[in-house]
Amino acid sequence: MERGSYTDVYWCRNWTFTVRKTADGEAYMYDTYFNNWDSAIRVTDDNINDFEVVFDFRNVERVPDSFRNEYEDDDLYYVATDSGGYSCGDLYWKDKNTKSSLKKQINKKRQAVKDAEYELEYAKRDLKSFVTENNINTNDYPEES
Repeated sequence: MERGSYTDVYWCRNWTFTVRKTADGEAYMYDTYFNNWDSAIRVTDDNINDFEVVFDFRNVERVPDSFRNEYEDDDLYYVATDSGGYSCGDLYWKDKNTKSSLKKQINKKRQAVKDAEYELEYAKRDLKSFVTENNINTNDYPEES
């Protein structure tokens, strides 16, 4: 089977499923990539153990990528759940009652301070270098407010 073709088992599939029952009581697993009938797999006694419950969508909420590093790794689920697959981000989920880690938030803010201090020092060095290279008397160029 050629990778990237519609016959490839990974083409347009996350292999992450939600379960739905039909009117006749049959259960089907729907791949979350498109979440449509084409991705449905009928659940039987023969294949029920092939699926692993990761979480119940009713009990979790998505964590934006920009906040992912505020949670402990063990508190997050990394799961592709839409047509973005694993390439478009927003793959992190947490239980609704999970709180962000104070330690990680403090470390994130400390790093932001260090980054800002570095940027300030870099800007000062860049200004000094520019003034020196161009033999500029900064008194001729008062700071603007």
